[in-house]
Amino acid sequence: MGENNTDAKVDKTETTPDATTDTKNDVKDVVATDKTSETPTTPSEISPKTVAEVASRLRFFFSSANLRIDKFLRREVTENNADGFVPITTLLRFNTIKIYSTEPQALVRAIEETESLKPILKLNEDKTGIARIEPFTHDMMRDNVGVTLRVSNIPVEGAAGSEVYTVKREEVEEAFKEFGYVAMVRMLYNYQQGERGGRGTRTAIGRAFVEMETTAEMQLAAAELCPPQKSETKVTKETEAETKKEETEVKEEQPKRTLTMGGAEVRVKTMQQWLDQREVKRIARFGDRGDSRNSRGGRGGRGQRDTRGGEKRDFKGQEKRAREAAEKEAAAQLEFKLEWKKGCVISVKGLPDGCDREKILGTVQDVVGKDVRVRADYSRGQKDGAIRFEQPNDKIVELAAKLCDGSAMVGGVKVESATIIQGEDEEKYYSEYIAFRTKQIRTNAEEKNQRKRPRRR
Repeated sequence: MGENNTDAKVDKTETTPDATTDTKNDVKDVVATDKTSETPTTPSEISPKTVAEVASRLRFFFSSANLRIDKFLRREVTENNADGFVPITTLLRFNTIKIYSTEPQALVRAIEETESLKPILKLNEDKTGIARIEPFTHDMMRDNVGVTLRVSNIPVEGAAGSEVYTVKREEVEEAFKEFGYVAMVRMLYNYQQGERGGRGTRTAIGRAFVEMETTAEMQLAAAELCPPQKSETKVTKETEAETKKEETEVKEEQPKRTLTMGGAEVRVKTMQQWLDQREVKRIARFGDRGDSRNSRGGRGGRGQRDTRGGEKRDFKGQEKRAREAAEKEAAAQLEFKLEWKKGCVISVKGLPDGCDREKILGTVQDVVGKDVRVRADYSRGQKDGAIRFEQPNDKIVELAAKLCDGSAMVGGVKVESATIIQGEDEEKYYSEYIAFRTKQIRTNAEEKNQRKRPRRR
Protein backbone atom coordinates (compact mmCIF):
# COMPACT_ATOMS: atom_id res chain seq x y z
CA MET A 1 0.00 0.00 0.00
CA GLY A 2 1.30 3.49 -0.69
CA GLU A 3 1.02 6.56 -2.81
CA ASN A 4 0.66 6.40 -6.56
CA ASN A 5 3.52 7.48 -8.78
CA THR A 6 6.32 6.48 -6.46
CA ASP A 7 9.92 6.35 -7.46
CA ALA A 8 11.74 3.29 -6.20
CA LYS A 9 15.21 4.77 -6.13
CA VAL A 10 15.72 2.61 -3.13
CA ASP A 11 18.46 2.07 -0.60
CA LYS A 12 21.69 1.75 -2.54
CA THR A 13 20.11 -0.55 -5.12
CA GLU A 14 21.21 -0.66 -8.72
CA THR A 15 17.99 -2.07 -10.07
CA THR A 16 15.24 -0.61 -12.21
CA PRO A 17 14.43 3.10 -11.83
CA ASP A 18 10.66 2.72 -11.53
CA ALA A 19 8.53 1.51 -8.64
CA THR A 20 9.02 -2.17 -9.43
CA THR A 21 12.53 -3.18 -8.47
CA ASP A 22 13.68 -6.38 -10.14
CA THR A 23 17.22 -7.62 -9.59
CA LYS A 24 17.21 -9.54 -12.88
CA ASN A 25 18.30 -6.27 -14.48
CA ASP A 26 21.10 -6.09 -11.94
CA VAL A 27 22.21 -9.66 -12.61
CA LYS A 28 22.75 -9.15 -16.32
CA ASP A 29 26.43 -9.05 -17.13
CA VAL A 30 27.44 -5.66 -18.46
CA VAL A 31 30.20 -5.07 -21.00
CA ALA A 32 32.95 -3.21 -19.17
CA THR A 33 33.35 0.32 -20.48
CA ASP A 34 35.10 1.75 -17.43
CA LYS A 35 38.81 1.25 -18.04
CA THR A 36 39.55 2.22 -14.44
CA SER A 37 37.53 -0.61 -12.90
CA GLU A 38 39.40 -2.65 -10.33
CA THR A 39 40.74 -6.08 -11.09
CA PRO A 40 39.19 -9.02 -9.23
CA THR A 41 40.53 -9.31 -5.72
CA THR A 42 42.10 -12.36 -4.17
CA PRO A 43 41.24 -13.50 -0.64
CA SER A 44 44.43 -11.94 0.78
CA GLU A 45 43.48 -8.55 -0.75
CA ILE A 46 40.02 -8.38 0.80
CA SER A 47 40.13 -5.45 3.21
CA PRO A 48 37.86 -4.91 6.23
CA LYS A 49 36.33 -1.97 4.38
CA THR A 50 35.41 -4.24 1.45
CA VAL A 51 33.88 -6.78 3.81
CA ALA A 52 31.82 -4.01 5.45
CA GLU A 53 30.57 -2.68 2.10
CA VAL A 54 29.61 -6.17 0.92
CA ALA A 55 27.85 -6.84 4.24
CA SER A 56 25.80 -3.67 3.76
CA ARG A 57 24.70 -4.78 0.31
CA LEU A 58 23.78 -8.29 1.51
CA ARG A 59 21.71 -6.89 4.35
CA PHE A 60 19.77 -4.74 1.91
CA PHE A 61 19.28 -7.39 -0.77
CA PHE A 62 17.94 -9.97 1.70
CA SER A 63 15.78 -7.47 3.62
CA SER A 64 12.01 -7.89 3.58
CA ALA A 65 11.74 -4.37 2.17
CA ASN A 66 13.72 -5.34 -0.93
CA LEU A 67 12.23 -8.81 -1.35
CA ARG A 68 8.72 -7.34 -1.42
CA ILE A 69 9.54 -5.49 -4.66
CA ASP A 70 12.44 -7.52 -6.08
CA LYS A 71 10.85 -10.27 -8.16
CA PHE A 72 14.07 -11.90 -9.26
CA LEU A 73 15.64 -12.27 -5.82
CA ARG A 74 12.30 -13.19 -4.24
CA ARG A 75 12.03 -16.15 -6.59
CA GLU A 76 15.62 -17.12 -5.82
CA VAL A 77 14.83 -17.07 -2.11
CA THR A 78 11.39 -18.69 -2.14
CA GLU A 79 11.36 -20.99 -5.15
CA ASN A 80 14.53 -21.63 -7.09
CA ASN A 81 16.88 -22.79 -4.35
CA ALA A 82 16.44 -25.36 -1.61
CA ASP A 83 15.98 -23.77 1.83
CA GLY A 84 16.36 -20.31 0.26
CA PHE A 85 20.14 -20.48 -0.22
CA VAL A 86 21.03 -18.11 -3.07
CA PRO A 87 24.30 -19.17 -4.76
CA ILE A 88 27.15 -16.78 -4.04
CA THR A 89 28.01 -16.86 -7.75
CA THR A 90 24.59 -15.32 -8.45
CA LEU A 91 25.08 -12.59 -5.85
CA LEU A 92 28.52 -11.77 -7.27
CA ARG A 93 26.84 -10.74 -10.52
CA PHE A 94 24.96 -7.89 -8.79
CA ASN A 95 26.55 -4.63 -9.85
CA THR A 96 26.81 -3.04 -6.40
CA ILE A 97 28.46 -6.15 -4.99
CA LYS A 98 30.98 -6.77 -7.74
CA ILE A 99 32.16 -3.15 -7.66
CA TYR A 100 33.62 -4.01 -4.25
CA SER A 101 34.78 -7.57 -4.93
CA THR A 102 34.32 -10.48 -7.33
CA GLU A 103 35.78 -12.90 -4.80
CA PRO A 104 33.33 -15.36 -3.13
CA GLN A 105 35.38 -15.21 0.06
CA ALA A 106 34.38 -11.56 0.48
CA LEU A 107 30.74 -12.63 0.88
CA VAL A 108 31.67 -15.52 3.15
CA ARG A 109 33.66 -13.20 5.40
CA ALA A 110 30.83 -10.67 5.42
CA ILE A 111 28.49 -13.29 6.87
CA GLU A 112 31.02 -14.77 9.29
CA GLU A 113 32.59 -11.53 10.56
CA THR A 114 29.72 -8.99 10.60
CA GLU A 115 27.91 -9.07 13.93
CA SER A 116 24.78 -7.37 12.58
CA LEU A 117 24.36 -10.09 9.95
CA LYS A 118 24.76 -13.10 12.24
CA PRO A 119 21.11 -13.03 13.46
CA ILE A 120 19.85 -12.38 9.91
CA LEU A 121 21.80 -14.40 7.33
CA LYS A 122 23.56 -17.76 7.21
CA LEU A 123 25.82 -19.83 4.96
CA ASN A 124 25.16 -23.36 3.77
CA GLU A 125 27.51 -26.16 4.78
CA ASP A 126 29.95 -25.77 1.89
CA LYS A 127 29.78 -21.95 2.06
CA THR A 128 28.53 -21.57 -1.51
CA GLY A 129 25.10 -20.10 -0.74
CA ILE A 130 23.49 -17.49 1.53
CA ALA A 131 19.98 -17.58 3.01
CA ARG A 132 17.87 -15.68 5.53
CA ILE A 133 17.62 -17.21 8.98
CA GLU A 134 13.96 -16.17 9.07
CA PRO A 135 12.50 -17.43 5.77
CA PHE A 136 10.70 -14.88 3.62
CA THR A 137 7.10 -15.94 3.00
CA HIS A 138 4.34 -14.45 0.89
CA ASP A 139 2.48 -13.51 4.07
CA MET A 140 5.21 -10.87 4.50
CA MET A 141 4.35 -9.15 1.21
CA ARG A 142 1.91 -6.80 2.95
CA ASP A 143 3.86 -6.19 6.15
CA ASN A 144 5.33 -2.89 4.96
CA VAL A 145 2.58 -0.77 6.56
CA GLY A 146 3.71 -1.69 10.07
CA VAL A 147 7.32 -0.63 9.49
CA THR A 148 6.94 2.44 7.25
CA LEU A 149 6.91 6.17 7.96
CA ARG A 150 5.66 8.86 5.58
CA VAL A 151 7.73 12.03 5.41
CA SER A 152 6.25 15.18 3.84
CA ASN A 153 7.27 18.81 3.23
CA ILE A 154 10.66 17.72 1.88
CA PRO A 155 12.01 20.80 0.06
CA VAL A 156 12.02 20.94 -3.74
CA GLU A 157 13.10 23.56 -6.25
CA GLY A 158 12.58 24.37 -9.91
CA ALA A 159 9.84 25.58 -12.21
CA ALA A 160 6.33 24.20 -11.88
CA GLY A 161 6.15 20.76 -13.45
CA SER A 162 9.91 20.16 -13.27
CA GLU A 163 10.64 20.33 -9.54
CA VAL A 164 13.60 18.38 -8.15
CA TYR A 165 14.54 17.50 -4.59
CA THR A 166 17.10 19.66 -2.83
CA VAL A 167 17.65 16.83 -0.35
CA LYS A 168 19.29 13.55 -1.33
CA ARG A 169 17.93 10.15 -0.43
CA GLU A 170 21.04 9.50 1.67
CA GLU A 171 20.24 12.57 3.80
CA VAL A 172 16.75 11.27 4.51
CA GLU A 173 18.20 7.87 5.39
CA GLU A 174 20.79 9.41 7.71
CA ALA A 175 18.10 11.33 9.62
CA PHE A 176 16.37 8.08 10.66
CA LYS A 177 19.43 5.91 11.40
CA GLU A 178 19.37 6.79 15.09
CA PHE A 179 16.18 4.74 15.45
CA GLY A 180 17.52 1.58 13.79
CA TYR A 181 18.34 0.08 10.42
CA VAL A 182 16.76 1.98 7.52
CA ALA A 183 15.83 -0.76 5.05
CA MET A 184 14.64 1.50 2.25
CA VAL A 185 13.92 5.11 1.35
CA ARG A 186 11.60 5.90 -1.56
CA MET A 187 11.50 9.47 -2.79
CA LEU A 188 8.10 10.10 -4.40
CA TYR A 189 7.43 11.65 -7.79
CA ASN A 190 4.60 12.40 -10.17
CA TYR A 191 5.21 11.07 -13.65
CA GLN A 192 4.10 12.61 -16.93
CA GLN A 193 4.03 10.34 -19.96
CA GLY A 194 5.86 11.59 -23.01
CA GLU A 195 4.07 12.32 -26.27
CA ARG A 196 3.97 9.59 -28.91
CA GLY A 197 5.90 7.17 -26.78
CA GLY A 198 8.68 9.64 -26.07
CA ARG A 199 10.50 9.90 -22.80
CA GLY A 200 8.31 11.22 -20.01
CA THR A 201 9.16 13.53 -17.14
CA ARG A 202 8.96 13.25 -13.39
CA THR A 203 8.28 15.89 -10.78
CA ALA A 204 9.37 15.75 -7.15
CA ILE A 205 6.35 16.09 -4.86
CA GLY A 206 8.10 16.64 -1.53
CA ARG A 207 7.29 13.32 0.08
CA ALA A 208 9.04 10.04 0.83
CA PHE A 209 8.43 6.66 2.45
CA VAL A 210 11.01 5.49 4.97
CA GLU A 211 10.86 1.78 5.73
CA MET A 212 12.55 0.56 8.89
CA GLU A 213 13.69 -3.04 9.35
CA THR A 214 11.45 -3.85 12.31
CA THR A 215 8.17 -2.67 13.82
CA ALA A 216 9.97 -1.79 17.07
CA GLU A 217 12.35 0.55 15.20
CA MET A 218 9.47 2.23 13.39
CA GLN A 219 7.57 2.70 16.67
CA LEU A 220 10.65 4.20 18.29
CA ALA A 221 10.89 6.77 15.51
CA ALA A 222 7.13 7.39 15.59
CA ALA A 223 7.17 8.04 19.34
CA GLU A 224 9.65 10.87 18.80
CA LEU A 225 8.65 12.31 15.44
CA CYS A 226 4.96 11.58 14.82
CA PRO A 227 2.28 13.74 16.45
CA PRO A 228 -0.59 12.01 18.27
CA GLN A 229 -3.76 12.80 16.36
CA LYS A 230 -7.40 13.14 17.21
CA SER A 231 -10.19 13.09 14.65
CA GLU A 232 -13.42 15.03 15.11
CA THR A 233 -16.43 15.08 12.84
CA LYS A 234 -18.89 17.99 13.05
CA VAL A 235 -22.51 17.15 12.20
CA THR A 236 -25.22 19.79 11.61
CA LYS A 237 -28.88 19.12 10.92
CA GLU A 238 -30.37 20.93 7.95
CA THR A 239 -33.76 19.22 8.23
CA GLU A 240 -35.11 16.47 10.41
CA ALA A 241 -34.83 14.07 7.49
CA GLU A 242 -31.31 14.99 6.48
CA THR A 243 -27.91 15.35 8.10
CA LYS A 244 -24.81 16.68 6.48
CA LYS A 245 -21.29 15.81 7.51
CA GLU A 246 -18.95 18.71 7.32
CA GLU A 247 -15.42 17.92 6.27
CA THR A 248 -13.54 16.15 9.01
CA GLU A 249 -11.00 18.20 10.87
CA VAL A 250 -7.90 16.37 12.00
CA LYS A 251 -6.31 18.06 14.97
CA GLU A 252 -2.71 17.18 15.51
CA GLU A 253 -0.66 17.79 18.58
CA GLN A 254 2.99 18.68 18.24
CA PRO A 255 5.52 15.81 18.11
CA LYS A 256 8.20 15.54 20.78
CA ARG A 257 10.71 16.86 18.26
CA THR A 258 10.96 17.67 14.59
CA LEU A 259 13.41 17.00 11.79
CA THR A 260 14.86 19.65 9.50
CA MET A 261 16.00 18.78 5.99
CA GLY A 262 17.38 21.28 3.51
CA GLY A 263 16.34 24.15 5.77
CA ALA A 264 12.71 23.00 5.97
CA GLU A 265 10.89 21.37 8.87
CA VAL A 266 9.48 18.08 7.62
CA ARG A 267 6.42 16.28 8.91
CA VAL A 268 6.45 12.59 9.81
CA LYS A 269 3.52 10.18 10.14
CA THR A 270 3.29 6.43 10.27
CA MET A 271 1.94 4.93 7.09
CA GLN A 272 -1.01 3.62 9.10
CA GLN A 273 -1.82 7.15 10.34
CA TRP A 274 -1.69 8.41 6.78
CA LEU A 275 -3.97 5.63 5.53
CA ASP A 276 -6.41 6.20 8.39
CA GLN A 277 -6.58 9.92 7.65
CA ARG A 278 -7.28 9.25 3.99
CA GLU A 279 -10.12 6.95 4.99
CA VAL A 280 -11.57 9.53 7.39
CA LYS A 281 -11.52 12.19 4.67
CA ARG A 282 -13.11 9.81 2.18
CA ILE A 283 -15.94 9.00 4.59
CA ALA A 284 -16.42 12.70 5.36
CA ARG A 285 -16.81 13.37 1.67
CA PHE A 286 -18.82 10.38 0.50
CA GLY A 287 -20.19 8.85 3.69
CA ASP A 288 -19.49 5.27 4.76
CA ARG A 289 -20.62 3.90 1.41
CA GLY A 290 -17.20 4.53 -0.13
CA ASP A 291 -18.64 6.06 -3.32
CA SER A 292 -20.63 9.26 -3.76
CA ARG A 293 -22.46 7.73 -6.75
CA ASN A 294 -24.49 5.51 -4.43
CA SER A 295 -25.99 8.55 -2.69
CA ARG A 296 -29.63 9.42 -3.38
CA GLY A 297 -28.99 13.08 -2.66
CA GLY A 298 -28.94 15.69 -5.38
CA ARG A 299 -31.49 16.29 -8.07
CA GLY A 300 -34.64 14.20 -7.71
CA GLY A 301 -33.42 12.18 -4.72
CA ARG A 302 -32.69 14.63 -1.94
CA GLY A 303 -33.87 14.01 1.57
CA GLN A 304 -33.15 10.30 2.12
CA ARG A 305 -29.76 8.80 2.68
CA ASP A 306 -29.38 5.36 1.12
CA THR A 307 -27.33 3.05 3.35
CA ARG A 308 -27.66 0.03 1.09
CA GLY A 309 -24.40 0.84 -0.68
CA GLY A 310 -22.43 0.45 2.54
CA GLU A 311 -24.21 -2.79 3.41
CA LYS A 312 -23.56 -4.15 -0.06
CA ARG A 313 -19.89 -3.19 0.19
CA ASP A 314 -19.62 -4.87 3.61
CA PHE A 315 -21.10 -8.05 2.18
CA LYS A 316 -18.76 -7.96 -0.78
CA GLY A 317 -15.85 -7.42 1.58
CA GLN A 318 -16.81 -10.45 3.64
CA GLU A 319 -17.29 -12.47 0.48
CA LYS A 320 -13.89 -11.38 -0.82
CA ARG A 321 -12.12 -12.23 2.44
CA ALA A 322 -13.78 -15.63 2.55
CA ARG A 323 -12.77 -16.33 -1.05
CA GLU A 324 -9.16 -15.28 -0.41
CA ALA A 325 -9.04 -17.43 2.72
CA ALA A 326 -10.37 -20.39 0.75
CA GLU A 327 -7.79 -19.84 -2.00
CA LYS A 328 -5.00 -19.64 0.57
CA GLU A 329 -6.19 -22.80 2.28
CA ALA A 330 -6.44 -24.61 -1.07
CA ALA A 331 -2.88 -23.55 -1.95
CA ALA A 332 -1.65 -24.81 1.43
CA GLN A 333 -3.15 -28.22 0.72
CA LEU A 334 -1.25 -28.71 -2.54
CA GLU A 335 1.42 -31.39 -2.43
CA PHE A 336 3.98 -32.64 -4.90
CA LYS A 337 3.75 -36.40 -5.28
CA LEU A 338 6.49 -38.63 -6.65
CA GLU A 339 6.59 -42.40 -6.81
CA TRP A 340 10.32 -42.88 -6.75
CA LYS A 341 12.31 -46.02 -7.46
CA LYS A 342 15.39 -47.16 -5.59
CA GLY A 343 18.86 -46.88 -7.12
CA CYS A 344 18.02 -44.05 -9.51
CA VAL A 345 20.00 -41.15 -8.05
CA ILE A 346 23.71 -40.40 -8.47
CA SER A 347 25.17 -37.91 -5.99
CA VAL A 348 27.87 -35.86 -7.71
CA LYS A 349 30.41 -33.84 -5.74
CA GLY A 350 33.06 -31.37 -6.86
CA LEU A 351 31.34 -29.94 -9.92
CA PRO A 352 33.40 -27.30 -11.74
CA ASP A 353 32.94 -23.53 -11.66
CA GLY A 354 30.55 -22.32 -14.33
CA CYS A 355 28.61 -25.58 -14.25
CA ASP A 356 24.89 -25.66 -15.10
CA ARG A 357 22.15 -28.21 -15.68
CA GLU A 358 22.72 -28.25 -19.42
CA LYS A 359 26.37 -29.28 -19.04
CA ILE A 360 25.47 -32.06 -16.60
CA LEU A 361 22.71 -33.40 -18.85
CA GLY A 362 25.02 -33.22 -21.88
CA THR A 363 27.50 -35.50 -20.10
CA VAL A 364 24.71 -37.87 -19.06
CA GLN A 365 23.33 -38.13 -22.59
CA ASP A 366 26.78 -38.91 -23.99
CA VAL A 367 26.80 -42.06 -21.83
CA VAL A 368 23.16 -43.20 -21.60
CA GLY A 369 21.71 -41.69 -24.78
CA LYS A 370 18.95 -39.17 -25.30
CA ASP A 371 15.98 -41.54 -24.91
CA VAL A 372 16.40 -42.09 -21.16
CA ARG A 373 14.39 -39.71 -18.97
CA VAL A 374 16.73 -38.03 -16.51
CA ARG A 375 16.89 -34.80 -14.49
CA ALA A 376 19.80 -32.79 -13.11
CA ASP A 377 19.03 -31.43 -9.64
CA TYR A 378 21.46 -28.55 -9.42
CA SER A 379 21.59 -24.78 -8.82
CA ARG A 380 24.27 -22.53 -10.31
CA GLY A 381 27.24 -21.90 -8.05
CA GLN A 382 26.91 -25.06 -6.01
CA LYS A 383 29.73 -27.58 -5.87
CA ASP A 384 27.47 -30.60 -5.48
CA GLY A 385 24.42 -31.87 -7.33
CA ALA A 386 22.46 -34.97 -8.23
CA ILE A 387 21.46 -36.86 -11.37
CA ARG A 388 18.05 -38.48 -11.01
CA PHE A 389 16.63 -41.09 -13.40
CA GLU A 390 12.89 -41.79 -13.55
CA GLN A 391 13.37 -45.54 -13.88
CA PRO A 392 16.15 -47.99 -12.93
CA ASN A 393 18.60 -48.37 -15.78
CA ASP A 394 21.68 -50.49 -16.43
CA LYS A 395 23.48 -47.35 -17.57
CA ILE A 396 23.27 -45.73 -14.11
CA VAL A 397 26.15 -47.83 -12.73
CA GLU A 398 28.18 -47.23 -15.89
CA LEU A 399 27.64 -43.48 -15.69
CA ALA A 400 28.69 -43.32 -12.03
CA ALA A 401 31.84 -45.30 -12.79
CA LYS A 402 32.80 -43.11 -15.76
CA LEU A 403 32.29 -39.93 -13.75
CA CYS A 404 34.56 -41.34 -11.04
CA ASP A 405 37.39 -42.41 -13.34
CA GLY A 406 37.20 -39.27 -15.48
CA SER A 407 36.20 -40.97 -18.74
CA ALA A 408 33.03 -38.87 -18.50
CA MET A 409 33.60 -35.24 -17.52
CA VAL A 410 31.30 -32.27 -16.86
CA GLY A 411 32.28 -29.17 -18.78
CA GLY A 412 35.61 -30.80 -19.58
CA VAL A 413 36.48 -31.23 -15.87
CA LYS A 414 36.62 -34.42 -13.82
CA VAL A 415 34.30 -34.39 -10.80
CA GLU A 416 35.51 -35.36 -7.33
CA SER A 417 33.10 -38.25 -6.85
CA ALA A 418 29.89 -39.85 -8.16
CA THR A 419 27.96 -42.28 -5.94
CA ILE A 420 24.62 -44.04 -6.33
CA ILE A 421 22.87 -43.13 -3.08
CA GLN A 422 21.10 -45.83 -1.08
CA GLY A 423 19.28 -46.45 2.18
CA GLU A 424 18.70 -43.52 4.53
CA ASP A 425 20.59 -41.12 2.27
CA GLU A 426 18.27 -41.97 -0.60
CA GLU A 427 15.14 -41.53 1.56
CA LYS A 428 16.46 -38.19 2.85
CA TYR A 429 17.18 -37.00 -0.69
CA TYR A 430 13.65 -37.72 -1.90
CA SER A 431 12.07 -36.34 1.25
CA GLU A 432 13.90 -33.02 0.83
CA TYR A 433 13.20 -32.91 -2.90
CA ILE A 434 9.46 -33.52 -2.44
CA ALA A 435 9.31 -30.87 0.31
CA PHE A 436 11.10 -28.37 -1.95
CA ARG A 437 8.76 -29.01 -4.88
CA THR A 438 5.71 -28.82 -2.60
CA LYS A 439 6.82 -25.43 -1.34
CA GLN A 440 7.40 -24.31 -4.92
CA ILE A 441 3.92 -25.23 -6.20
CA ARG A 442 2.25 -23.69 -3.15
CA THR A 443 4.13 -20.46 -3.70
CA ASN A 444 3.19 -20.43 -7.39
CA ALA A 445 -0.46 -21.04 -6.53
CA GLU A 446 -0.50 -18.20 -4.00
CA GLU A 447 1.16 -15.81 -6.50
CA LYS A 448 -1.38 -16.79 -9.15
CA ASN A 449 -4.23 -16.08 -6.72
CA GLN A 450 -2.76 -12.67 -5.90
CA ARG A 451 -2.49 -11.77 -9.58
CA LYS A 452 -6.18 -12.62 -10.06
CA ARG A 453 -7.28 -10.31 -7.25
CA PRO A 454 -8.31 -6.84 -8.45
CA ARG A 455 -6.14 -3.96 -7.33
CA ARG A 456 -7.57 -1.08 -5.36
CA ARG A 457 -7.63 2.15 -7.31
